[in-house]
Amino acid sequence: MADRKQIVLPTISSLTNVPTGLKYLTLPEGILEIIEVACLMIAFVCVTAAPNKSPDESSYWHYQAATMGFGLVTVLIMIGYMTGVVHKIKIPWSVLEIVYCAAAGLLILTTGAHIAANTFGNAALIVATVFGFIAALAYIIQIFFAIRAWKRSIIADTLRMVEAERAQHTGATTDNSV
Repeated sequence: MADRKQIVLPTISSLTNVPTGLKYLTLPEGILEIIEVACLMIAFVCVTAAPNKSPDESSYWHYQAATMGFGLVTVLIMIGYMTGVVHKIKIPWSVLEIVYCAAAGLLILTTGAHIAANTFGNAALIVATVFGFIAALAYIIQIFFAIRAWKRSIIADTLRMVEAERAQHTGATTDNSV
């Protein structure tokens, strides 16, 4: 009869295995998160230390809150991946990261644009906006990595279903033959 070729599927662990510990920081996602945190901290310090800024302007406070808040959340996400806690909690992390990175990028871009409009030649505020825009760009780039991880999780879920169905069929044929 006709030869049937066996389809070789990738293993589930090869799709979902993310290194923990310091190895996570060597991945593109980890490097982007380091860039985001560093840029956000520099932007926060520059806005905080900027001399001669208007005291009644709320955009500075909004920018400080956005940079510090997103910086801290990103550090918590990095710690979650490095310790492996993220893998133990069964929620769609990639989808949450897509939403988080989109919100962070958008809010840092908008508050940074407002600061850029109010720099009045202040060098510290100019540096803060540049680093804020770099961080926003890094968040936007990280969205693509999160989408790739989301696709891999969908493929891994599909492979789990295929393996379960394959096991069910092989178990059913051996039960019928006995």
